[in-house]
Amino acid sequence: MVGACATIATEELIKNEIEISSNLATLLLSAILLNTIDLSANVTTERDIQAVKNLEKFNPEKYLFNEMLEHKESNFLKNPKRVILSDFKDKYRYNSSKMGISQLEVLSAENIYEVTKMIEEVLDEIKEETKLDVILFNLIEVKHHRSIIFSTSTEILEKIASNFSKVKRLDEKVIKTPVVLRKELEVKLNLKY
Repeated sequence: MVGACATIATEELIKNEIEISSNLATLLLSAILLNTIDLSANVTTERDIQAVKNLEKFNPEKYLFNEMLEHKESNFLKNPKRVILSDFKDKYRYNSSKMGISQLEVLSAENIYEVTKMIEEVLDEIKEETKLDVILFNLIEVKHHRSIIFSTSTEILEKIASNFSKVKRLDEKVIKTPVVLRKELEVKLNLKY
């Protein structure tokens, strides 16, 4: 098991002695760092860490990872609803409730904190438009290794808080946790499809 598919690709390239250019190393490294939240997510494995060490030998440009995250943040601030819906999965069931989850990784959410109320309004709009019972938005701050989780349901936030350590409530519909990924939320909340 690995946290990033790019780890497997890296292992195969090295095992088969296929030349890795600096550009390819940059792309693979960026993919691993994004999928493992800069190696801080619980899904990160020793294989991911070793792949990063191996790729660093090929002089990858580390700027791409940060640029990708900054671009995501910029797009989000311009049109949060579009960005939330672009990653939206609406296939979940929590008890008898129909639920949708979106996740976004950004370098830092400092600029996003200023629009917390707007995000809550956008989630309420999406809930109404999709006819779902619960909407969850997981905003991952890579630089600070934490998740800012917004929900239209305080019950869901309470359930998340009871399943993770170091949870801080920021407001009625927002909590802050150490990095948590959507796939971890699926398991911890015992979500059904």
